[in-house]
Amino acid sequence: MNFFNIIFCLLCCSSIFQTLSGVNSTSKQVTSNKTPDTSTSSKCLNVHFNNYYSGPANKDIKVHLLKIENQLADLEKKIDALTENKTTPPAMKNCAELYKSGERITGVYTIDPDGLGAFDVFCDQKSVGGGWTVFHKRLDGSVDFNNRGWADFRRGFGNLNGEFWLGLD
Repeated sequence: MNFFNIIFCLLCCSSIFQTLSGVNSTSKQVTSNKTPDTSTSSKCLNVHFNNYYSGPANKDIKVHLLKIENQLADLEKKIDALTENKTTPPAMKNCAELYKSGERITGVYTIDPDGLGAFDVFCDQKSVGGGWTVFHKRLDGSVDFNNRGWADFRRGFGNLNGEFWLGLD
């Protein structure tokens, strides 16, 4: 069940319970020796007794629940139709294209240089006019660059938000 379905269900259930509590609020409250009269009690003024209706409304509740289920099914169909038609914009080829499109914040972006699959890179959008794809970044020596094999340098290592080698592949 997705987020929209949950919200819709909560709203519908809330309205049903408000309807049911509205029926109860019109009935007079019965006080007996077992339940204290809240109008004369100085303590617990917010306590109400006999507020719950447990009569033969089960049939009405079932009708409401069936109506909610039908509405949920209709909403699910509409959401599916909307998400099927949604197209995601293609990833930019490099940091220079991102810069030209208005991205001026230095950080991690997703690019797809050859159309064979997108991946994350660190883009420097401030230095020398911006639009630079960073392949190698050292800051504080927290990542070991010396004791690495060829496979590491092909694949890449480190953290794009810290020290890293982007990779040759």
